[in-house]
Amino acid sequence: MNILGIGAPELIVILMIAIIVAGPKRMIRWAYVLGQYVGKLRIMWGDVAKMIQAEVDAAGLDVQVPTDLPNRANVSRMIQQAAKPLSDPLNKAAREVEDEYRRTQKEVSAVKPIEQIVAAAQKHNGLPAAPALPELPTPTSEFGSWGASHQTNGAAQPVSPTSPDLGTWGTRSDADAPDRP
Repeated sequence: MNILGIGAPELIVILMIAIIVAGPKRMIRWAYVLGQYVGKLRIMWGDVAKMIQAEVDAAGLDVQVPTDLPNRANVSRMIQQAAKPLSDPLNKAAREVEDEYRRTQKEVSAVKPIEQIVAAAQKHNGLPAAPALPELPTPTSEFGSWGASHQTNGAAQPVSPTSPDLGTWGTRSDADAPDRP
């Protein structure tokens, strides 16, 4: 819900302030008066619409003037009807592109992988199977000096995955230690 750029939370805050300032009795009276004015506005809108429709009919135009007050749904419907001659060719072109995309997707999924084609051709021609590709080395989890082993007393000690080396951050100095017995 958005009325003149004011959303539902803002409208609730405005109504709460109005109730506090005016009081509940005056707010009821204001709502009654507002309802009367809205009713009068609808009657006037209907009269004006009838007059305009009579003039349009006398001019020989094939146009229907709305007799109801315009709201979001009515305005949206009128805009869609006015834009239909422009949007129909665009929608048709979009459907054609989507159909072509689906056809291409079906053609691509029907193509066999190159390994299957080569193996079938070699089998058909009586050739030996192609040698397997060499295995690539698996990546290690070394991150420069962070993942390297540590030297203590000349012997290399691997880093424990459960206790990562944080340099001096992971150790506690005597000055930082709390004074507890």
